[in-house]
Amino acid sequence: MTFDHSVFTNYSHVSDSTYIYTANGSPLAVTQSGNITPTFDLSGKLTLPSVFCITKLTMKLLSLGKLIDCDCNILFIPTSCIVKDHTR
Repeated sequence: MTFDHSVFTNYSHVSDSTYIYTANGSPLAVTQSGNITPTFDLSGKLTLPSVFCITKLTMKLLSLGKLIDCDCNILFIPTSCIVKDHTR
């Protein structure tokens, strides 16, 4: 999820009735859904599908499940996180 609609490679507008809920139960409207190429992918080849744009978010959120669904492996080490795309 992101608040920045400029990161989408393509997107479509989402109906007003789609929301996500924060940890305290507050609803936030989803305004767009589309594909992005994460900035951590220096090759520009990894595309994450069906990413939500929620303009009221204050930070970008990355789903580890979505990365795994895209055939990525994720390795956590004390100082960083490594994402490896196995389809390329």
